[in-house]
Amino acid sequence: MRWVWTANHARPVHNKAKLIFSRNGNLELVDADGQVAWQTRTANKGVVDIKLLPNGNLVLLDRKGAFVWQSFDYPTNTLLVGQGFQLGSTGGSNQPTNGAYSMVLDTKEVNLFYKSPLSSTPLRYYNLARSQDGDGQLCNVSFNIAPASDGPDYTDELRLDYANTHRGRIRGTQPKYNSSLSIFRLGSDGNLHIYTYYEKGRTEAWEETYTEFTSSWYAGECLLPEKLCCLSHAKRTNGLEQGLTMDLPSCKAGAANVSYYKVDGVEHFLNTNNDGQGPMTIGECRKKCSNDCKCMAFFYTKDISMCLLTVQLNTLNKAQDNSSAEKVAYIKYVK
Repeated sequence: MRWVWTANHARPVHNKAKLIFSRNGNLELVDADGQVAWQTRTANKGVVDIKLLPNGNLVLLDRKGAFVWQSFDYPTNTLLVGQGFQLGSTGGSNQPTNGAYSMVLDTKEVNLFYKSPLSSTPLRYYNLARSQDGDGQLCNVSFNIAPASDGPDYTDELRLDYANTHRGRIRGTQPKYNSSLSIFRLGSDGNLHIYTYYEKGRTEAWEETYTEFTSSWYAGECLLPEKLCCLSHAKRTNGLEQGLTMDLPSCKAGAANVSYYKVDGVEHFLNTNNDGQGPMTIGECRKKCSNDCKCMAFFYTKDISMCLLTVQLNTLNKAQDNSSAEKVAYIKYVK
């Protein structure tokens, strides 16, 4: 069994709580103490019926059978086939979220964000899709099975479709069996997965048929903010066999009490989408970090003289190809 939707996401109720569908058309989750923990806010709006549809959509209907409210409009960490989300802000109620992670659609892009307790602003760690110039703004993203009109080569293909002036695909996988019972999930570590129900599976009925970040490509899981999977490179190349000391001086201590570990050939997970500020010299970049008590490290790209400050270290990626000689990280520590 897989959970695919929760009414009061991340705010569990207690024993003896009740789910009540009232005569006035409101659906309420009432905690044991009588407090309303969650509601659809559909009182006196013409609701006469409640149904759980075969596709997993929980709906409230009026006398004509039209949807007044539906769970598909409020995804948690999972999209069912046919479900999508629209334009919204990071952490919005119509965006897939899981703890510190969210999947957000804006007018031009579909991005993954990480909200650190050390930062007030969610940080983009991966771009899933970008609208091409002239295509118009993105309107929605939905998890679908390829329609029959796409032809036999796409039978049972699962994908994220986006809509603007034109239509396009973001990601896809094609199980070798009926994929109608599938879910798209944002994991608690920020990874993306597709699971498909298959009764003849070798170990369990739900098979993982797609994973976005894997070890099979050069960065893979190292693009996930909290993996910390590439710090071994820093130890090998810089002799930091005891690891990295993350204790920062207090804001009152000032820049004089800090120094830096230098790590060549690496970049921060944010470098995937952000070169930082500049151009500036490496000395200017260091000064900016030293004078900012929240700055944990800075990442410098030599050939373009760009400076990226970060308040969280998270994952260090080994720079690839010819760019490795141009990338250097300086990680702050107390003298």
